[in-house]
Amino acid sequence: FSLSNPANISVEPDQGSIIDAPPLILFANPLEVNPPQQGAPGVIYYGPGYHNPAGGKITLGSNSTLYIAGGAVVNAQVRASGNNIRIAGRGILDSKDWAFGTAGNILQFDNVTNSTVEGIIAKDSPTWTFRLMQCDYITVNNLKILSTSHENATDGIDIVNSSHITITDSFVRSHDDAVAIKGFDVYPVNLAPHTSVTDGRGLDTINIARTVLWTDGANGFRIGCESHAAFMRNFTFTDIDVLHFGGYEWIISLQPAENMPIENVRYENLRAEFEYGATGNFIELLPQVTQWSNPPEGRIQGVYFKNLSLGGYRNPATAGTITVDGPAATHDVRNVTFDNVVRY
Repeated sequence: FSLSNPANISVEPDQGSIIDAPPLILFANPLEVNPPQQGAPGVIYYGPGYHNPAGGKITLGSNSTLYIAGGAVVNAQVRASGNNIRIAGRGILDSKDWAFGTAGNILQFDNVTNSTVEGIIAKDSPTWTFRLMQCDYITVNNLKILSTSHENATDGIDIVNSSHITITDSFVRSHDDAVAIKGFDVYPVNLAPHTSVTDGRGLDTINIARTVLWTDGANGFRIGCESHAAFMRNFTFTDIDVLHFGGYEWIISLQPAENMPIENVRYENLRAEFEYGATGNFIELLPQVTQWSNPPEGRIQGVYFKNLSLGGYRNPATAGTITVDGPAATHDVRNVTFDNVVRY
């Protein structure tokens, strides 16, 4: 076959499930324009070959660039904090040899502003793959995530207490949630209900477009499940393909608690396919207390779904449910629009 433009695609043999016949995933990248040069000020450069940075960590501060060239495999985790940080290239950031739970996120942004991530592959993180904590004005383009070697907590992208985040033309395959949007009030967060408040800042203006999601065992979008934030609002998700959904949970889930409002969320042009035998569901709008939050429930207002479709084999036939449920008068769901939402 031939491609007329850059694309992220999965070539799948017609031999049963993707477990029995694993796919060939191809990333046809656009050509790079003015890539960073080795030896330039502020540039950490990895050329073709296999690299093991000291201590397995790469630390980035303000006005720094990490460049991973095509053909480079870097066995490390990135820790970034500051302003004007850039990560770019066509190579691979790989943590497949790290045991689950022994290390942190393969890409970890803490208090990062006005920064970009472009072009690289992030592979087999031992926990969440790309975590953005208290970040602002981050642009992500053509990021490819493959995080399936471990299971629990191997999310794709986790946006935590951050605003003005834009993600485009990317690919996320994870075992756990593909995209999770969270609002903590204390970090690290204990799985038991929390007791102290250190942050709780709201999340505003998150846009994801022209992106492929694939989750083997959890949610496509999980928003507000860990709800210790002032608010979540102004989220837009457009031109999304959920290539496979083999989970038992939801393709789209909004679950605010702790009186947190989720407001003004739009999904447009989303196409999803169940994996054979999947038992999960389609859309959940349910203010709900979970193991990661305290009572009471939150509330949801102003959600718009336009041109969404869900296909594929459903077993049982009740799989693919759409749930809109306000558990109480003060923890309700309001102003929800479904425009050409199809399950077939």
